[in-house]
Amino acid sequence: MKAQKNSSFKSELLSCLFPLITFALILCTVCLSIFSVGETSREQGRKICEDTVRRAILSCYAQEGSYPPSIVYLEENYGLHIDERYAVYYTVIGSNLPPDLTVLEK
Repeated sequence: MKAQKNSSFKSELLSCLFPLITFALILCTVCLSIFSVGETSREQGRKICEDTVRRAILSCYAQEGSYPPSIVYLEENYGLHIDERYAVYYTVIGSNLPPDLTVLEK
C-alpha cells in the first residue's frame, strides 16, 4: 500500500512540474531571442551611422577635391547629423588621403 501511495505522489508531482519546466524553458528562449534582436539592432544602428559619415566624407571629396578637415566641417557644410548615442573618432591623415574613421556606441 505504501509503495502505491509513493508512486502516485511521484506521478502527480511530475505531472505538475512538467508544465512549469516547459513554461520556464519557453520563457528563457523568448528572453534570449529578445536580447539577440536588441544586440543586432544596436549594431545595425552603429553601422548605419558609420556609413552615413563615410558618404558625407566622399561627397565632400567629390565636390571639393579634398577630404574634410573635421566632422564639424561636415556638420556645418553638408548637413551631417550624428546621433548622441554614437562617438565618432575622425583622424585626418592628409587632404588627399582618406581619413581614419571609427564609430562606437557610447
